[in-house]
Amino acid sequence: MEGRRFIDFAYIRPPIRIAIEVDGIGAHLRDISRKQFCDERIRQMHLTLDGWIVIRIGYDDLLERPKVWQQLLLQLIGRLFGTGGNATEEAYDRDMETVKLALRLGRPIRLTDIQGYFGCGYRTSRQIADRLQECGLFQAVGGGTLRSHAWKPDGNHPRFPKLL
Repeated sequence: MEGRRFIDFAYIRPPIRIAIEVDGIGAHLRDISRKQFCDERIRQMHLTLDGWIVIRIGYDDLLERPKVWQQLLLQLIGRLFGTGGNATEEAYDRDMETVKLALRLGRPIRLTDIQGYFGCGYRTSRQIADRLQECGLFQAVGGGTLRSHAWKPDGNHPRFPKLL
């Protein structure tokens, strides 16, 4: 199926994106063809490949047990964004997400790219980029004599294949 597709609800807090789909029996099972059913599965796979976590909720269940779903979604968000990890693990995760972002961009990454992706400020984005350059995962490109303003991932770094 071609054209536009829509998500029922989206929760976006970079780098995590959660798609919440509410499925009714009629529209999603009883009243669709086999082709439409298969297309729904392809649609979900596209979302997954684009980095979305897809949550499917039955419409009747949402009506009958909304508090259960509220609690489950809060638990998911807590697990994804909670402070259960330590600062070193969080920095490592952010660094690895930055490397992946740089690879997806297909051009040198800038501080504004990091800021936009994580919703962070200049100082945090500078710390991430400097840390990645110091450990050899990023190489500075272009410009400044005192500070770098753009970087590219160093695919020759020995740790690089293990990161992806």
